[in-house]
Amino acid sequence: MKILIVSDTYLPYINGGSYFILHLAHGLRDRGHQVNIMTISEHFSNTVREVDGIMEYRIWSIPLPTYNRFRFSPRPLVQGLVRRIIKGMDPDIIHLQQHFMLGRAAYLASKKYNIPTIGTNHSLPDNVTFYLHLPHKLEELLNEYFWWQLRHTYDHLDVLTTPTKTAADIAQQHLTKELIPVSNGIDLNRYHLNIDADLLRKRYQLPNESIILYTGRLDKEKHLWVLIRALKKLRTRFKAHLVITGIGGEQKHLKQLTKNLGLAEHITFTGFVSDEDFPAVYSLGDVFAISSPAELQSLVTMEALASGLPVVAVNAKALPELCHDGENGFLFNEDDVSGCETGLYKILSDEVLRKRMSEKSLEIISHHSLNNTITRYEELYEKAVAIHEQARVKGAVSSVEPKE
Repeated sequence: MKILIVSDTYLPYINGGSYFILHLAHGLRDRGHQVNIMTISEHFSNTVREVDGIMEYRIWSIPLPTYNRFRFSPRPLVQGLVRRIIKGMDPDIIHLQQHFMLGRAAYLASKKYNIPTIGTNHSLPDNVTFYLHLPHKLEELLNEYFWWQLRHTYDHLDVLTTPTKTAADIAQQHLTKELIPVSNGIDLNRYHLNIDADLLRKRYQLPNESIILYTGRLDKEKHLWVLIRALKKLRTRFKAHLVITGIGGEQKHLKQLTKNLGLAEHITFTGFVSDEDFPAVYSLGDVFAISSPAELQSLVTMEALASGLPVVAVNAKALPELCHDGENGFLFNEDDVSGCETGLYKILSDEVLRKRMSEKSLEIISHHSLNNTITRYEELYEKAVAIHEQARVKGAVSSVEPKE
């Protein structure tokens, strides 16, 4: 099958959606499919290149004025280019990852050329408008517009998916077409307990103390100040060290908070960690902690579970689907520093509990195998093609491009 995956974000921009696309594309390629990716360019020009047997079509883009680490391709200006690429490629199916600029452009082209299309929703409008720094009322209006835009595009696709039941329940309120939960999946063989982390311990000069681990972006919506303040409270009764990996816009502020709280010796910021070293990072931890209230699945939490780590997580969005309170970790309320600290203390101070929760994490993550996810998407691609063909036969599919 010739597959086109379209996304407004992709590597080197690091987030869960980018890694999902990477893993899905490679898995489909390994099963004999011809996979193409259309995404934004890292600069003002278009590029076409082959990477690991996958063709990447990168469309020129501009930085978002209020958050220049994020770029976008203005749909009205790239619509014609997207249409020409899709016409020349003639894919069997298009898989949209967003409904914004490139996603909307690809949808319009799919209707014009009568191509079966599946859509996956990875985010909520709040995740986008958060970075625009708009007045509250204007942000609310923009959120409503994004929900309308989601419905205006995704309700017309052949099949819709989203990573979790939580995400499906939230978005289903705005859609008439059924959303099917399909886990983003994880390569379970890449994360395991017997990785030797001694080299990383020496590299980061970690003390001989219990390690609380966070991996992921260091951005404002992750609420990482909660973990830092929880460590301050925890150290009054238990010796522990916090390791924060990754990069992001909040790194400078988080380091300053660490100094202000007198925690410079008790928190390690590793910065960017290579893909080669990344699995070993989880072997540093005795417990994984995440305070982000906006996760629709959380790849890093899945990786922690696959590494056998107990989890202390905020009781928000889809995290309770991975952190089962009292079973493989503890949940705490949003921005509740004391609740976070209590969960950390219970796990770190009780070796028997920690071992039992570790085993439960491995059990929970076993249902999120990447192989299962790829198989499921192959089935859904076939389903989308069949649905589209049935509609065509009934005369319900028009070859006329819908109004923009």
